[in-house]
Amino acid sequence: MGIDGIFNANAELVWGSERLKNLFSGKHPWNPEQPVRVHSETAEHLAFHQGENLLLVVPAHTLPLESTLLHGIVLLEPENSLQALHAAAYTDPLTQLGNRRAFEETLKQHTQSTDPLALVILDLDGLKTINDQHGHLQGDAFLKFVAQQLQAQLRPSDRAFRIGGDEFALLLHGLKAAQVHVVYEHMQAIRQQLKSSAFPEGDVSAGVAFHPLESMGDSRILLRLADERMYEHKRSKGNPGQGSLVGSINRQAVIRGMEATLEVLLSREVPTAHYWQLMLDFAVQMVPSAQAGSLDLWNGRAFVKVAQLGFDDQILGLELTPEAQLIWYGQKELYWRKGIPRILRDVPVISTTSFFSAEISGDPERIGVFEGSGRLGDIQCTLNAPITHQGKIYGHLNLDNFVSHLAFNQDSVQVTLDLIRQCATVCHNLNLPAYLP
Repeated sequence: MGIDGIFNANAELVWGSERLKNLFSGKHPWNPEQPVRVHSETAEHLAFHQGENLLLVVPAHTLPLESTLLHGIVLLEPENSLQALHAAAYTDPLTQLGNRRAFEETLKQHTQSTDPLALVILDLDGLKTINDQHGHLQGDAFLKFVAQQLQAQLRPSDRAFRIGGDEFALLLHGLKAAQVHVVYEHMQAIRQQLKSSAFPEGDVSAGVAFHPLESMGDSRILLRLADERMYEHKRSKGNPGQGSLVGSINRQAVIRGMEATLEVLLSREVPTAHYWQLMLDFAVQMVPSAQAGSLDLWNGRAFVKVAQLGFDDQILGLELTPEAQLIWYGQKELYWRKGIPRILRDVPVISTTSFFSAEISGDPERIGVFEGSGRLGDIQCTLNAPITHQGKIYGHLNLDNFVSHLAFNQDSVQVTLDLIRQCATVCHNLNLPAYLP
């Protein structure tokens, strides 16, 4: 539905489409050179006057044009006037996406169910520069271009909205936190389109939150989280080496993990299995795409599983020799000692690597134990991060995704690095056993 006319604060018609002007044709004494005023006859009809003369009354309605003192005129077909009025009330006139009202009502409706949903809040970077250097018409073209790119990325079940001047929202149905890489792909595709468009200075900052995992059934909580992560993403762009694609990190889990680590360090006592389980739990909450995982520590002769999440307790106590652990790590020993995380993708690669690792360890039954927990054959992607300090290896954090081999990316790696540094600090300061290759 397009705008058929625009009038100013004085109710003077300042622009009319050919469709609107055609309605005036033959309406004596209409003079195209003289101002026409707009008057609301009813909620669904507008009257057009020229001086004291009534030119015509037509089914139409008005709507404010955002950030201006102007109002738009939308002509209505009599038989469709109610439907058109409703559509106009929920549509952004510039981009033809759903507006803020449509967004809030749709979000509230969907967060009342338990069906998974991802909320993405996007803020455009560069709009002010485009407006200042090229004018507001070019700025509007930038907004419409982004809206078109968003629509092109969506499935039929997804929705895009313009909820503010340069702020958009996406509702991605059925998307779980383990599939956050889908959001990354959307944002990367939009950035690539912008670079090759008439708006190369434009960019997008984005934050994502997931229902029902993070919303507690409250749309306001979900919106606040996505908004906070969007601003965190925007701020991170000024930090060299961050390279984040979208804000998706659970900051509350980060804080809780730091608090648990500080408590252990201050106690000066050897951490219990409870602490390591807490750190693994926080890791799964913190690291984008993580669904499950395990944590092992060096006990003087082998690396022993001391915590698990998403598997079965029967894997606790399993041991891997250093040689077997290096095979599972799958990278150079130098990288292993430096604690550089690695990612394995695809079920065959993961299963084969795990089998060879178990064989080297002299514990082929380990495969059976993992299969008995019902998960090894389901892992699509796994991230392994050595817990190291000054070349000493204290253990490993393993994080797994069962949904896609595209899971885990640079955001996941960065958060994992922050977490294993905390674990390494505890191990080093409390003099826990370490393997030195």
